[in-house]
Amino acid sequence: MISGSRTNLAVKIYGPDLAVLRSLSGQAEQILEHVDGIVDLSNEEQSSVPQLLVDFDRPAMARHGLTPARLARSVEALFQGTDAGEILEGGLVSRVAVAFPEEARRHRERIEALPVTTPDGNLVRLGER
Repeated sequence: MISGSRTNLAVKIYGPDLAVLRSLSGQAEQILEHVDGIVDLSNEEQSSVPQLLVDFDRPAMARHGLTPARLARSVEALFQGTDAGEILEGGLVSRVAVAFPEEARRHRERIEALPVTTPDGNLVRLGER
């Protein structure tokens, strides 16, 4: 129970590469299915989570007056959304958040075209050099 599993016996395999972990868990499952007394054998695979690595071009950032922290906040806002204000209606306060549409975040070309505001108020494309 301490490990988070609700079974009498659990095998946990850890590592950084999900494909390798899936292969190892499949191998473990094949071995365990031949052990006497094993019933209800199951494999709880982790789902793949798409990731995007944004590698900042520091000389380009400097030309536009952007710091890594400021650009990281901008990129986070594009993907996760950011608070844009509040609406007060009948005594009820609703927060308003904005984010780019999912479709604009699926393709590299569209991601590179996403606007980032520079400290002087200009807009540059995320992929601009």
